[in-house]
Amino acid sequence: MKSISVFAKATARQEATAEIKNTKKKAEAKLLLNRNFTLALKKRVLVLRNSFFILFFNPYSMGLLRSRSQ
Repeated sequence: MKSISVFAKATARQEATAEIKNTKKKAEAKLLLNRNFTLALKKRVLVLRNSFFILFFNPYSMGLLRSRSQ
């Protein structure tokens, strides 16, 4: 009878450990996903900002805009 309870405790402990590891992996994956999303968003904002500055503050494009408006 004692060996059954020891086996049950060991099994319960393994299941609890597996659940903790699974939860930890999910949390790490979520954190990684959030970090990747944030990095991608920052990169996209930088690209948009750079293309805006290149388009509107480039002397060549300024000359083109002026020549078209005249």
